[in-house]
Amino acid sequence: MSRSSAEFQGILRVDSIAIILAGATLSNAVDLHGTSLVGISVPSSFSGSQLSIYSAISFDGVYRVVKNINGTAATMTCVANEHIALVPFDLASVRFIKVLSDVSQGGDCEITLITRPV
Repeated sequence: MSRSSAEFQGILRVDSIAIILAGATLSNAVDLHGTSLVGISVPSSFSGSQLSIYSAISFDGVYRVVKNINGTAATMTCVANEHIALVPFDLASVRFIKVLSDVSQGGDCEITLITRPV
């Protein structure tokens, strides 16, 4: 007798947006509401070559760079109009985040944060 794996369907959410305003490098704070960040969709308007994830323990808290157990910062090389897949367990402890670009943005930049329950 075989069993179907259709009992559980992963639910992706793409409703979280981090906005880096024109002239800025750091986005607004985003509450992930108990989901884990699994991907980032970089828009065509992005200028820069790196994004870093910062987190805090409260929405209005002090945001610091996220590092994994090996001390590696959650910084990724990227270009405009690209999708970045992330390791969800490296970010499972993060609820409140900001995204930091390595350069100031020429215009408002809306970065889609793809999350799912882990």
